Amino acid sequence: MRTICTITIAVVLLSLSPLLAASNASLVGVPRPNAPAATPGTVSEGFLATAVLAGGTDPEGVVPCFNCVSGPDIQTLLIALPLGAVYSAQPITVVITGDDLFYGGNASFTYSIKANATVAPVLTGSVSGTVSPGIWFAQFPIDAPAPGMYLLVGDIATGQNLQQHTTVSTHIIVGAAKP
Repeated sequence: MRTICTITIAVVLLSLSPLLAASNASLVGVPRPNAPAATPGTVSEGFLATAVLAGGTDPEGVVPCFNCVSGPDIQTLLIALPLGAVYSAQPITVVITGDDLFYGGNASFTYSIKANATVAPVLTGSVSGTVSPGIWFAQFPIDAPAPGMYLLVGDIATGQNLQQHTTVSTHIIVGAAKP
């Protein structure tokens, strides 16, 4: 069943490729017909952040790419391969995914790249929109920061005055720029 869901999402995302061509932050949702039963108000208004990742950006600027392999016989699934290490100043795409179980209303997706959890971010970005039950992702095309070890944080804010937050994070290493 999980394979069928993954394939279905990939096909839907393929059909949305013109929307993904923008060089600015964007928010895309795939409707979810069957959500598990949950009590409203108990799980961040029913919207959970599921992943934050950095992936290679398509050199043509069309879609996030899988290892940035190009050619007429190569198929892309519009999914950025999650990278644990990137080069400084390399174009990457930060993606935040979330699963909206039953929430409908305003939402804000924010990423930040920090040296550690207690300092101000070196890079941050946000995109907002009206959401409904479904699987959502926000993408942010950026250039990787200066070399170092960073914490990549994704936050989805929902509810009245966007006061309900669900957060996910991962580590990323940024190496010196390619010679």
